[in-house]
Amino acid sequence: MKKALQLPDYLKPTELKMMLNTIKVFLPIVFVREA
Repeated sequence: MKKALQLPDYLKPTELKMMLNTIKVFLPIVFVREA
């Protein structure tokens, strides 16, 4: 498995987790017909 080379360093990991939890509940951007 290759290591990802272009990932950002997040200065505030707790804020990142909070944001990821927030966007989990959003509807997907791609419609079923487009997949």
